[in-house]
Amino acid sequence: MEAKNKSVIYWKWEDSTLESNLAAKVEDLCSRMDVGSVFIGLHWVKRAFRDPKLQEAVSLCAGELHKRGCRLIVECCPRNEAAAFFAAHPEDVAYVTTATELALDGEGRGSALVDTTPIPHYWRTAPQSPALLRAFLMEKTGSHTYAAGSAEAADARTSLSPADGAHTRVAFDGGPEAAGKTAVVFIGIPQPIPDLASDAFSDFYAELLEPLRAAGADGVMSDEWGYDVIIRIEDESTDPDYYKKREIYFEHVAYTDNFARRYRQFSGRELRDDLLRFFYEEEGRRALCVRCVNDYHETFRDIMRRNDETMYALSKKILGPDAFYGVHPTWWGN
Repeated sequence: MEAKNKSVIYWKWEDSTLESNLAAKVEDLCSRMDVGSVFIGLHWVKRAFRDPKLQEAVSLCAGELHKRGCRLIVECCPRNEAAAFFAAHPEDVAYVTTATELALDGEGRGSALVDTTPIPHYWRTAPQSPALLRAFLMEKTGSHTYAAGSAEAADARTSLSPADGAHTRVAFDGGPEAAGKTAVVFIGIPQPIPDLASDAFSDFYAELLEPLRAAGADGVMSDEWGYDVIIRIEDESTDPDYYKKREIYFEHVAYTDNFARRYRQFSGRELRDDLLRFFYEEEGRRALCVRCVNDYHETFRDIMRRNDETMYALSKKILGPDAFYGVHPTWWGN
């Protein structure tokens, strides 16, 4: 279909939209515009993407728009469909993690209450529990440095226990030989999105596209594509509007076992072991820290680039060579 022009109208849908007179809405929309395409934003709709009622509504609108010479582009974002992904691939969990530091006492013990508030993706949260990704025992020499050769894996000496719905208690027992040293623990907080590094990702995306072919959609787009991140803002506890502040920083990194496999193929090292080097510098080995950070970002971007190429190719294959494909790459790891 020849588009009238290149402009696209954004049509936000909610659950209540599905109960409205969609044919009348399309008529009203088209009477007040002269553009070639309408994009339906679905991430406020709580129904699953493949829900029959939702797909029937998409099909109805596609038909009504086509009658008027307009194309229909639909938000088809795998990040919104974690429930369906986890049902088929429960082992492919994506986490965010950061360093939790424990100063050990004279008996080599330490503990802390860690904020592991479930991460929301709009209203969705992950069904999995926080997990121990890696723990280290080391001799700190500065705020973010440690003695050369002193860091060792210490998972077996670390335990996690739920404190409440928003916190996890981490305890470390290194014995007398760990007295006065520092433990650094990486707790994975589950993300409520599919693991984007999973080998199952391409087939999962293809399954989402199939009902759109039947509905007659002319294209797709994904919104704010990538792994989620946690944004921390200074003085957040004292200001209810802290998201409006200028001082923001990203203190967490994304981790998945599939991401780690890609990282290993790229760098020859283990991502769990290199997590420490993202936050601390081993004395005399700054270059290795820099290489780890660069390798992480290179792996991240390679995963996202491959996904983008795969999604583009599948969209063209399933919806047709003239199908529109768009993506909003917010969280690419930049």
